[in-house]
Amino acid sequence: MSTQGDAGTPISLLAEEQHQHFRLLELPPELLEILTSANPPTLYFKSAEVAPGESAGNAVLCTHDKTYNIRQKNSSNTVYVLQPHESNDESGKQRIQIISQPQSTLETTPAPKPCAAPYIRQLLPVLSSTGQPVGARDSLTKAQLFAHIPASDAECELAFRDLAVLVDEYGKCMIPSAQLRLDTWHSILAAARARSIDLTASLTSNSVDLLRTDVSDVNDLQGTLVSAIVRSVLIQYDGGIATQDVRIDPSALVRWVGITRLEAMSAKTSTAVSMFKSAWKDDMPELWRSKVDLTLLAGRYTLSDGGMTIHFRDYQLDLEDDVSASTAPDGKAAAGSKRKQWHEKFRPSKRPT
Repeated sequence: MSTQGDAGTPISLLAEEQHQHFRLLELPPELLEILTSANPPTLYFKSAEVAPGESAGNAVLCTHDKTYNIRQKNSSNTVYVLQPHESNDESGKQRIQIISQPQSTLETTPAPKPCAAPYIRQLLPVLSSTGQPVGARDSLTKAQLFAHIPASDAECELAFRDLAVLVDEYGKCMIPSAQLRLDTWHSILAAARARSIDLTASLTSNSVDLLRTDVSDVNDLQGTLVSAIVRSVLIQYDGGIATQDVRIDPSALVRWVGITRLEAMSAKTSTAVSMFKSAWKDDMPELWRSKVDLTLLAGRYTLSDGGMTIHFRDYQLDLEDDVSASTAPDGKAAAGSKRKQWHEKFRPSKRPT
């Protein structure tokens, strides 16, 4: 009669009060691939800064250039975490010990859209055309600002450049108002005409310096903005902005000027679409006036009066839309109840007494 051999590895189970506490993180294939590559990136968690008494937001998982949302996911399957365990009996045989039984996992999914710009608008003071900050927000350094935004540093950098954020001699950041940005752009156009600099052609570092100098001679505050504005609309090359000749991206410039013009004209009131588009074209170099098109401003405007009136759509509304989406009735099925705040997700469960 055959007998069963003793092949196999014995498994033992620790008492529940001795369990270690784990949160299993489920990664999408593209993130798992780069983590298992020869040069894996550093991953880090970020969460928006909140005022005392306010509810904390969910954390996100970031690489240097991508953001992933984190969501708690429950499962009816039993999951154990095991580790090798040396036996104390005479056999000396290696055993496996169950050291934890996680009740849920954390699922990571790519963030659907960039969110850095609304946070920058929310966190930084606005600098008016008089040189005075508007509102009572405290200034932050660039590093402090990025640490407060639940998005990757690369996405924060793009929004930082698009908003032409100013950094003073103390390293503090402020957002120039729409009117200040628009006035500075008009000064750039005037200086370019006076210097016979073609903004639609290649720009040398010397020509940008000349524009900055000419604008600074008229208005010091606007002069400090020139580099930020030009940098926000340059074509981006691999490895960064080219160090010698550079070119302005016409689509980026037309969009930037359009958003700036619209905010300056209609942040507090509405304006006629025809009046806005006419002013927008006047703000452009002659060669690029034909590129003016409302589709370039997608997401930054709303229409009323049968499409005859246009309003600036503030970036802050992007955050409000995210909040309303998360509290919509059809969002309840995701977890069966309100999702836990991010710091609660990582909190160990209570041990039985």
